[in-house]
Amino acid sequence: MKKRKTYSGTFKAQVVLELLFGKKNLVDLAAQYELHPNQIKNWKSAFLQQAPNLFEDKRKKKAGVQDGKRNVSE
Repeated sequence: MKKRKTYSGTFKAQVVLELLFGKKNLVDLAAQYELHPNQIKNWKSAFLQQAPNLFEDKRKKKAGVQDGKRNVSE
């Protein structure tokens, strides 16, 4: 049985950024890296969904959680 390939986060980000910056199209990237185009689309989708979390103010998020805990205990 063939072992499943795993890719690092750095590699996935590199491929997605190449796609987003328009250096190559989806089909060319898939052929270059020997990936299925759907895999690259899945990585792109995950990348774009997680991007806003990078810029969230984590201090406000923690304060909101603490306030929520206080309400539950009260």
